[in-house]
Parts: sequence; C-alpha cells; structure tokens
Amino acid sequence: MSKPSLNPVHLSLCALCVLAANLHAAPEVKIAQTPTGLEITVDGKPFTTYRFAATPDDPAFHRPYFYPVLSADGVEITSDQWRLQQKQPTEAAKKKIDHPHQRSVFVGHGDVNGADHWTHKDKENEQQRHLKFTAVSPDSFIEELTWDSKEPNKPLLAETRTVKIIAYDDGARAIDVSSTLTAKNGDAVFKVKPLNVSGVEAGWLAARVAPSISDAIKDKESEITSSAGATSEKEAREKPATWCDYSGPIDGKIYGIALFDHPHNPGHPTPFNVRNFGLLSHIGIHDWTLKQDQSQSLRHRLLFHSGDGKSAKLDERYKEFAEGK
Repeated sequence: MSKPSLNPVHLSLCALCVLAANLHAAPEVKIAQTPTGLEITVDGKPFTTYRFAATPDDPAFHRPYFYPVLSADGVEITSDQWRLQQKQPTEAAKKKIDHPHQRSVFVGHGDVNGADHWTHKDKENEQQRHLKFTAVSPDSFIEELTWDSKEPNKPLLAETRTVKIIAYDDGARAIDVSSTLTAKNGDAVFKVKPLNVSGVEAGWLAARVAPSISDAIKDKESEITSSAGATSEKEAREKPATWCDYSGPIDGKIYGIALFDHPHNPGHPTPFNVRNFGLLSHIGIHDWTLKQDQSQSLRHRLLFHSGDGKSAKLDERYKEFAEGK
C-alpha cells in the first residue's frame, strides 16, 4: 500500500501554528538558589535577586530584600538607598542620602512591641532572620523567618513568607508576597502613627523607586496615582484605595511601580504610605494586637511596568490579583 502524500499547504499551516504558539508562549520564570540569594530570571534575563543572607560587601544587611529589580529591557527601577549612599564621594554627600534603610523591595514594620523592623536602628538585635526555604520552584518560593524582639534570643514573630514571580506578555513583572505572621512569645502589639504625621516609619511590602523617578516629582514629570483617583502624595495618603502607582522617567523613558492591597487584608481598603521622596508602601490598619500563638496573613503585590499608570492596565491586573490569579 502506498503511503499518503503530505500536502505542502497542510505542512505550511502546521509550521505557522507552531510558530504562532512559540510567539505566544508565556515568559519563562526561573529561580536559582545560591548560598546567599535567589537569582530570578525571566526568559533567561535577570529580573531580581532575593538576598536572604549577609555578604562581605553588605555589612548593612538586616533583613531579606530584593535588589536590583530590573525592567524587561534591563533598566534598574528600584533604589537601594544604602548602596546609593556608599557610592557618594564624601561623607557630607553620604549624609544627604535619605533613608538608607529603604533597600529596594522589602517587608517591614516600625513598631512591634517596641522593636523597630523598619529602620532597624539596632542592627544586631532587631533583625528579620532567614531560617530556611521549605520550597523553591521555578516561579515561587516559601521561606521561614523570625523577627527579633528587643530581647536577644527571644523571637517576637515567626513568619512564613510565600513569594510568587509573575511575568506578563507585555513585559510587566510582578512580585507577589504573602506573609503569615505568628506571635511567638506573648502578644505582638503593632503601633504606627497616623499618615501625614511625622515619623510614620511603617508599612508592609515596600519599594523605593529609582532616584530619577522621585527626583522628577517636583517638576510633575513623575506622578503618584491611585484607584481612588488620587493624584498626589497627600491624596494617596488620605483616600482609601485598592492600588497605588508611582511612575516617572528613567533616561527619557517612563517606568512605574504599582502596589496592590489584597481585599482580604485587615481594614481593606486603606490609604497608602507613599512619599514624594520615593517610598511606596502600605500600612493597612494602624494599631492592632496579634495574640500569643495566633496568626495573621497579609498579601500584597508589586507590579513593575513600563509606561505610566494609565497604560499599565492596573484595574484589570488588580482584579486578577483580587481573584487569586
């Protein structure tokens, strides 16, 4: 019996289908673990490094953080204020760098039973300490940490931190962070001053935008916006919202970072702790108590995008986030 002939038209159509499928393949996220960090790439290109342990070149390390965070075209869109400070040529110039504890992307809170997990003034005894990873997959990881109290060797909180990396077809990237906090040695009392009052020093998931973005806010080349219609720092710190965005120029091109507050978070929706000098964070409810051995989960997402907030599909992407996607 003769073999059926292959129709050239069918072959061409099949080839086109394979090509189209490849062109629309989802971006590939990979996480590779080293002794001190998780190297995260998207389609083979660096996205960020999750730094969970001290290194000789980082004596200021006091909690895990993501640095650098790169856009799809390789632009650094967050700032490690401590590293920025070290680059200054004189001591006088170093002193002018504000908030050196704001290190790119991090999780923190200013007052838990008096312990400072925001500025970390006591860098030896008030740290977030990495214990282990219980899972590391191609696009996510689960980490166990403890938060120091003011008493040595008496942890205040245990945290299970679940992080998922999301890469969108249009080049946007996201870091989704869920933290489950458990009070370990007595009740954990969280305190924070009201927004628009000096010395707030608190938030949960936080990002410090690149200097050129925050520097341009005074000339209105950068903008702060929110789902509640805020168009300034002051409004975003007054109006309850589901997301807040900080966008502006880097080398003539617009980039932005949006922070999403999950609807299951306590007090949702609340205003955002965003500052003209470059901080984007979210406090949620202010003074509250986590009872001994009880747990509370908090979930936020940072979206890193090109273009301004209007072009970043923030309402659409927030809806996906709220629906658990």
